[in-house]
Amino acid sequence: MNHLKTDKERKARWYVNDESLTPTYAQVITSNDDNPNDDMMFQNSKNETIIQSIPASWFHHRQQQQQQHEYKKMATCRFKNYLQTHGFAIVSGVLTAKECEIALDFAVDYLEVACGAERAWQKKKQEDEKRRDGEQDEELNDSLPQQNDVTTTTKEEEEAISSSTSTYFPKSVEGGILPFYGSGHTTFAWFVRSRPILHDVFSSIYSSEHDDDGDNGEEQQQQQQQQQLVSSLDGIILWTDGQEKTDSGWFHIDQNPQQKPNFECIQGLVNLLPVTPTTGGNVLVSKSHLYFPHHYTSSSSSHCHHDCSDFYETRLQELNGDDWLEIDPNDTLLLQPENVVSCLLHPGDLLLWDSRVVHCSYPGRNQPDDDDDDDDGTCCDTKKHNLIRAATLVSMMPSQTIPQDILQLRKDATFQYRTLTHWSDKCSPLGNECVKEVWKEQFRVDWMLKWQQLEGSKEEKGGVVDYNDDENSCGEDSAVINKWKKQRKVLLDYNDLSEQQKLLVTGGKI
Repeated sequence: MNHLKTDKERKARWYVNDESLTPTYAQVITSNDDNPNDDMMFQNSKNETIIQSIPASWFHHRQQQQQQHEYKKMATCRFKNYLQTHGFAIVSGVLTAKECEIALDFAVDYLEVACGAERAWQKKKQEDEKRRDGEQDEELNDSLPQQNDVTTTTKEEEEAISSSTSTYFPKSVEGGILPFYGSGHTTFAWFVRSRPILHDVFSSIYSSEHDDDGDNGEEQQQQQQQQQLVSSLDGIILWTDGQEKTDSGWFHIDQNPQQKPNFECIQGLVNLLPVTPTTGGNVLVSKSHLYFPHHYTSSSSSHCHHDCSDFYETRLQELNGDDWLEIDPNDTLLLQPENVVSCLLHPGDLLLWDSRVVHCSYPGRNQPDDDDDDDDGTCCDTKKHNLIRAATLVSMMPSQTIPQDILQLRKDATFQYRTLTHWSDKCSPLGNECVKEVWKEQFRVDWMLKWQQLEGSKEEKGGVVDYNDDENSCGEDSAVINKWKKQRKVLLDYNDLSEQQKLLVTGGKI
């Protein structure tokens, strides 16, 4: 609410109390073609909540063309049914174990440089304060890093800067999302969002029954899908075991019920590390999209009026057309405990939800659970990077629906390294409400680019990625990925992308 000036006031007004709505933790199992249970969410014999995921291979089955068509038709049908019934769905195995490992290496590289940029900012701030206090007379040096800033840093200092308890760890917004430090334009984000299978999954959302019955060749189908879809340039999620945990209970929706009363888009999250009750993760309110839009737009004179109608009426007036709407913590119609669920995702899983679904991030439990130590063998050693949660936010929409001026602004955003929201048909910066952080962003990005330039000019450059994965080969991307590594890239602009990746920015229209 706009009249709430402090974080304490805001949390007291619309954050649900920690104990009020503890989510049900749901185990995720992968469907198979002869599974008799078609419902996505059910209770097993032990009274545990189970969620069925759809195998990624069903969307891009590497068998004979007719068999591939049948699998994809089955996947699309089940996928759409899950989204219509529950408002969310899970696709398992969109990234292989090898791809998760490569993505995590990119994430660690990025964190080290982002922490260095934050350290440089804090150092500059201290120097500015000294100058204002008259403690130094000389002019401040160029704020960008010099050669000595990089080469004189010891290994111990580097580890301290980027450790899990470091004061230099990148600043996040609510939910632990990183919108700054060029996060939406990192090698980490681009590696994940450009996996071919993601295009196949998102294209099935917007396909019609006529499209599903088509009979195109595999290469032609993939090319058409990539040309007609553009990707969000969204934020990333990187949590360590030593950082302050995200708040719980900040339930919200990401679609304005007055301006956009119907289905608009599906949001996505590609998960890279095992999600457990201890690590924390996303929480969704199953079937909450079925209350949209009438639950939020009913006035006092409407027959749909309820106890929280005044809250939403006031809040929608304050939003002035924006999409982010918080949920009244007293809204017992929406926030029914049996529908509040946290999916215990595996590495490589893709979580998708309708923008009309109520959701939020949720912190992990303080005490480890017995099941948290189970190793499913699908990711690299988590101890080597100190991360307990890693994910990239990805959403895709058909480029045909996006005006050309917006596509041009999206392209411009890649040169400005400005992270955007999940709406691919808008050019809306993520985290814009954090005015102080936005003000710092140009300094931090400039520092990171200068570091990148200095490191890339060294004779001893980054290593080569051993990308040899027949299951999810990405063709020309292999050469591009190795180029990023050799040049020590952490931030990418439009010119650094492959031709297929550029299509995800402009849809081939610019």
